[in-house]
Amino acid sequence: MKLTASRPDPLTGSGFFHPLVPLAGWLALALMLPLWSGPCQLLAAGLMALLAGWRQPAVPWQALRRVRWLLITLVAAMGWSVPGQALWSADWAPTREGVMEGLAHALRLLTLLWCMKWLFARQSRQDWLLGLRSLCWPLVGLGLDVNRAALRLWLTLAETERLTGGASPHWRDVWQLLSAPPAATQDGEQVLTLQLRVLTGWDTLALIALLLAVGLSGWLYSG
Repeated sequence: MKLTASRPDPLTGSGFFHPLVPLAGWLALALMLPLWSGPCQLLAAGLMALLAGWRQPAVPWQALRRVRWLLITLVAAMGWSVPGQALWSADWAPTREGVMEGLAHALRLLTLLWCMKWLFARQSRQDWLLGLRSLCWPLVGLGLDVNRAALRLWLTLAETERLTGGASPHWRDVWQLLSAPPAATQDGEQVLTLQLRVLTGWDTLALIALLLAVGLSGWLYSG
């Protein structure tokens, strides 16, 4: 599959903001969450859960079930690796500080996952592809092929959505998907045309606001 880009069109797109803005917002949230206090993190988690389940109330619970073993492993690893006071009188007991730190990490991971679910429901994969391409654009000077990088990320997201949509996939379905040859057109290659968009004044203001929010969170944390 090959990605081509057309000339920018400020009127193309289904959303008010450029697709780069919500993706940058998710990255800003990932940077700010560890700097916030416990109550603020709980508030952010509740808000993201409400947004993720706005139209489909089962989405937050389904996302939690999909990553439950990862979260349990994270809490256990932190509980038995962070020094502190033992939860019970035994040499092999986890520490209270480690369990609390693991729960905090698990909460932040869930918050970011619910935020991603909400953003996926609001934007098409084409918008995500454009956002990823725009986010990678500053790396062009380092020799990165932004079209290829964005396309590979988009294909990963597309296959992940296909495998995790609805019921959990059976291992035979996953094996069949991984073993199947890639689809191709009559010319031997699929071509995906991406309609570029220019950043508007509102997009620039939103990105500046995100930078200021990250900077303010870092300043408050250091103070």
